[in-house]
Amino acid sequence: GAVGGAIWCCGTNELEPQELTLVSEEPLFALEHVFASEPVLAAAALADAADRSDGGFVSGGASAAEEAGEPKREDGHEEPRGRQIEREEPRREQPALGRERAGPRIFELTLARGDETLGLQLDLKLSAITVKSIEGGAVARHNAKLALEGEEASCIQKYDFILCVNGQVAKEAILKELETASILKLRLCRRAPFHITVRKQVGQHLGTSLCYESQSVCLRVKELHDGAAKDYNASVPLAQKIQPQDLIISVNGVMDQPARMIEVVKTNTQLELVLIRPP
Repeated sequence: GAVGGAIWCCGTNELEPQELTLVSEEPLFALEHVFASEPVLAAAALADAADRSDGGFVSGGASAAEEAGEPKREDGHEEPRGRQIEREEPRREQPALGRERAGPRIFELTLARGDETLGLQLDLKLSAITVKSIEGGAVARHNAKLALEGEEASCIQKYDFILCVNGQVAKEAILKELETASILKLRLCRRAPFHITVRKQVGQHLGTSLCYESQSVCLRVKELHDGAAKDYNASVPLAQKIQPQDLIISVNGVMDQPARMIEVVKTNTQLELVLIRPP
């Protein structure tokens, strides 16, 4: 059987209101959470803050609340306007610099093979069974159906890792199920690729043992030695370090050609690498 191609997508950015924090010398009237997306409220709050110059009391003339006919407290003082427009907005956490954008995604699916071939091409020499490509068959049909339903994220993709098939987790048992079972319950893992830049000094080696099989589409990092890779690792957080068993899927834009990728590693002093970390 065989498995197939994938396109890595990123979500679109959404515009969010920008939050302003006004710091006042009088804590009682400090205005918080004034949102630039509400210009009328923001302008009123800023004007009100400018009028308060002596212990929170209006220095002269009618206040913005009086002009608007808004009620006062029983003691004659206005309610601080900053409190009237304060609201909670969900904050979106941004990924830390130098880390993967997403952790591993584990998902399951059931695939009916029928009379078709599976259509998966697998790399069996890596630490986990890895999808190299999809070439028709039951998997391509499954993916086409999900794409029509807008469920592309659940399609089987290139570089997915097969963790379990019909309850079997050992490599040989997984392969037997893939070859013989008509109904396949698969558990897969998808890791987000991450990009790094490694610079070699003149005459310096990358300092990695890289290996691949004749039908592989990537390079596997077998070992690290002294060289540019170790120098790079010393300057970045753990999530961005080159580690043994990492898969290099692109070198300076060259993909799917391991022999050529190694030549690029040898002959270039600046390397733009795209890696995937197996589970």
